[in-house]
Amino acid sequence: MPEIKEVVYSSKIIKAGALIADTKTLLTHWDLSISVTENVERFRRDNIFGKDCGKEVVTISPAELLWEAIAAAEGLDSIVELEREQGFEAAQEQVNIYLSDQDWCPLPDLLAQRLKALDPQRHIVFLLRSASMAPAIYQMSKLLDEMQGKTRIATILGSTDPLMQNRVENP
Repeated sequence: MPEIKEVVYSSKIIKAGALIADTKTLLTHWDLSISVTENVERFRRDNIFGKDCGKEVVTISPAELLWEAIAAAEGLDSIVELEREQGFEAAQEQVNIYLSDQDWCPLPDLLAQRLKALDPQRHIVFLLRSASMAPAIYQMSKLLDEMQGKTRIATILGSTDPLMQNRVENP
């Protein structure tokens, strides 16, 4: 008989307006033996949300939003130069400023803009590739908190990082 592993789920899964029914559907269909990416692709293929609540799965990459913010701010060359001159931590701190400061390109605003085109009655969003914000570029829990009240789209944070997937599966 295979060993049953206890998996801990964070309450953050219901941040940013995710509906309880959508969360229940997600957890019911989640397969711990495969990666997050494979689960999301399976959800799309099998249309698990469409069967229960008419939802289409959409993925948004925080990594893409990160590069968009850097390009809209001072560009990658300025970050590379800063890292050469002052080190990684200084460059990481500058990127955090780009993503946090209203004078630059705040991450919650970028995400809200992407979510704006979606319909809360038809879509559910997975934020994938959030490991791009590590180690301290931007905290994903902070993003979810800041998205409160900015969207009605059910939004679930996931990771495609194999090490993170292993931590979730084998706490």
